[in-house]
Amino acid sequence: MTAALPLGLQLYSIKDQCAADFPGSLEKVAQMGYDGVEFAGYYGRSAPELRALLDRLHLRCCGTHTGLETLAAERIQATCEFSLTLANAYLVVPWIAAERMDSVAKIAQIAKLFNEAAAVAGPMGLKVGYHAHAHDFHQVEGKSAWARLGEAVGSEVFMQMDTHNCIQGGADPLTELRRFPGRAYTVHVKEYPTGVAPGRGQIDFRPLIDYCRGPGQSQWLIVEHEEASQPPMEVVAEARGFFEKFLK
Repeated sequence: MTAALPLGLQLYSIKDQCAADFPGSLEKVAQMGYDGVEFAGYYGRSAPELRALLDRLHLRCCGTHTGLETLAAERIQATCEFSLTLANAYLVVPWIAAERMDSVAKIAQIAKLFNEAAAVAGPMGLKVGYHAHAHDFHQVEGKSAWARLGEAVGSEVFMQMDTHNCIQGGADPLTELRRFPGRAYTVHVKEYPTGVAPGRGQIDFRPLIDYCRGPGQSQWLIVEHEEASQPPMEVVAEARGFFEKFLK
């Protein structure tokens, strides 16, 4: 029997609304029935302030997108302590420019940074990971940058799939999830093409989610939406309803 999965929202999906009224936006997300949120910035609030807001709304932190520089040796301890206050287990680097991973040697350097960060974060109960973008699936000396990075880092570093970005990069999300079994702790379920709400595009989410619930050993599915043609709050509410049938 496959396990149920909680559904989170990447707050970048409603970034303008959060900038205008962060507490009110989180309250609406909670009312939609989301189990948690993944941060992409903290809107000037401290970790204790954020934790109090999450607790009041009965939301969990299912990750934070944090720049690679925040995992550097001189900052990793503070980054981990911030996340521990949020009861967050997942530190995710959301972006590395293509030119920083366009050779095997450069990828090895990036992998070293991830491994060093994971060595600090792991004993504190935190996982370090990398979020997929389209350019990560371009070839680097006969193999995608995504594959090379995943092979170069230790198995404790997780690979956060983004279904839309993977397809945009010319790859298949399910194939790429299977490439690193047990290392997709959190997965972004984003529709393809750009701007289309989940259920209105080309992705068949059933096999992806079945894999995540089963052999993929994922802990969270996370909705992310960009460039919406309708109000973002409407899109993420629709997404919550769409994914409901997959999560029971």
